[in-house]
Amino acid sequence: ARHAINQAPSPKALLFVHFAKCGGTAVRDYLLGHSKRAGFTFLDYAHAAEFLSLHRDALAWGGSNNKKGDRVLPRATQWNLSSFAVEFHHYAENHYWRGVLPRLGALRRRYVAAGGALVTFALIRDPAAHMLSWYRMWPPRRNHRTALVPLSEWLP
Repeated sequence: ARHAINQAPSPKALLFVHFAKCGGTAVRDYLLGHSKRAGFTFLDYAHAAEFLSLHRDALAWGGSNNKKGDRVLPRATQWNLSSFAVEFHHYAENHYWRGVLPRLGALRRRYVAAGGALVTFALIRDPAAHMLSWYRMWPPRRNHRTALVPLSEWLP
């Protein structure tokens, strides 16, 4: 489904790098539920590349629009008249590391020059709690996936 773009008097971009097992799904759900009211168009990780395609001239980005191949933004979308909240998660994290990060300073300056702002953020958590959560969610196995690897052996 295509998004109706919220026209913005000044462009804003909120770029969220969603690390696994760090509470990012709650942030994503909040952004999804509140972005329209706050004047943002929310792009989940399946459509994060569409944000990059709006800045193809300024970013190190030559990739496709998104993994599924479907577009949610109208082709006439202009970044300088729009505000976005964008989730970079799973395979889309690579879009952030390779597409955005190398040109982040220039991208921020572009938004400021247009009277707007670009903010990036991520959540992290206690390392021990993160490792335990990861182990419980995706427990490592051996012997053709029938036996669990004990936590004590799995930890670095």
